[in-house]
Amino acid sequence: MNLKKKKIIIQTCNKLNGILSLNKHKTEHKRRKNNSQKLLNFCCLCFTASIETK
Repeated sequence: MNLKKKKIIIQTCNKLNGILSLNKHKTEHKRRKNNSQKLLNFCCLCFTASIETK
């Protein structure tokens, strides 16, 4: 259930950030997850959703 929710969130973000491929998007999240402010700037939707699901 959680995995499905995550996939939907990433796909939604991918649409909003059209230039990013799905894999690059995931890589960016892994790279930036330790810096909340950078992640927020990179993708506010994913950042918000990840807080809500934790």
